[in-house]
Amino acid sequence: MVDDLFDASRLASGKVKLCQETIDARGIAEQTIRTLTPAIRVCRQQLLVTRCNEPLWLNADPLRLEQVFLNLLSNAIKYTPEGGCIWFKQHRENNSAVFQVRDSGCGIRSELLPYIFDFFAQADDGDGHASSGLALGLAVAKSIVEMHGGKIDADSEGPGCGADFTIRFPLHRN
Repeated sequence: MVDDLFDASRLASGKVKLCQETIDARGIAEQTIRTLTPAIRVCRQQLLVTRCNEPLWLNADPLRLEQVFLNLLSNAIKYTPEGGCIWFKQHRENNSAVFQVRDSGCGIRSELLPYIFDFFAQADDGDGHASSGLALGLAVAKSIVEMHGGKIDADSEGPGCGADFTIRFPLHRN
């Protein structure tokens, strides 16, 4: 929580500097999946991964990119019940690398979707119960994505219908 507060403060004040390099984002995605596989097993959830067969070259900060993936996948784990499913897809679309995290979890009420990326926006579990945590992760993720010239969107059909987060990063041009 302290790290989230520190990151939120630094991002809000423009003090975060990216250490960008040319990377194949598929490697960062795989590293994130390996990191979270034990948590997925403990929660008895299923992770379905659709991998891209061609490199997804980005000019990105690998640690910050991993932070975004960790945040989205950790939220999917947190809000998906035992036995639920999480999908992680990656593909190329025109001049963008696209990453999608979707889950079969509690979903997001439609009136909360416009605010889901705001700092301290507190969602609930779909049954009206407030979630735990400081509600900083999605705001931090959005800031990092935008610092990389990307865009992040959230969608949900509502309570009980899961959530879908899509990130688009501009591909690095050689």
